Amino acid sequence: MNALRHLMLCVATASVGLAFDGSVHAALANDVTVRLAAPGGVSGDATPIDATEIAPLASGILAANLGGSGGPVGSWMLDNEKIVFAGNSLLLRVAAGYDDGLGNFSTGYLGLGGVHARYVLSDLNISGYAIVSFSGYAYDGFATAGFSGLASPTDPNSYIHLVDAHSISFALDDLFFKDRGQGGSNNYAEFRIDLISQPVPEPSSLAFMLVGGLAILGASRTRPLRTGN
Repeated sequence: MNALRHLMLCVATASVGLAFDGSVHAALANDVTVRLAAPGGVSGDATPIDATEIAPLASGILAANLGGSGGPVGSWMLDNEKIVFAGNSLLLRVAAGYDDGLGNFSTGYLGLGGVHARYVLSDLNISGYAIVSFSGYAYDGFATAGFSGLASPTDPNSYIHLVDAHSISFALDDLFFKDRGQGGSNNYAEFRIDLISQPVPEPSSLAFMLVGGLAILGASRTRPLRTGN
């Protein structure tokens, strides 16, 4: 049993040594699939929304006034809204689409039966890496500090979720915006989601580590026992 534990420790140690190669900001490798789902429709229209569009890494998906093509997802975007990419970061500008008259500004997208209205960004791939977590921010200019146009919620983990190693879900019906004093349609927040990833050893490296570990295990089994004096 001790020999087996020693083997496992050797493999784990070798894995760590191979993993940290200094590439801590690896970029997304391919275009991203974006799904807009609002099972409750929008305020004033309960027709469900379920639209999917491919977002090119180079341009993302833009609102019409920014030059967007008006695709299935982009056609729902308000002025200046966008989903774009920078390195390992997802950048979303989301605007208020509904004012309840009481000073509460929301996207207007509605969930239903406990299911959020949401963006789902999938096909997130970083070559040689596995996405394991994220850091979320809601500051103007896609920054990590400063002024935020988001009134609530304040914890990114309440509206951003890692679905799996290749997908992020972003709840739209939870968002409420601050009043910027320029009319409800001009209230917005900008979100930055930095993907946190870990290098994945190549199969040949894993095989090398396993062979090395087995060699150590074999040596430990052939070591002669010492007897007391």
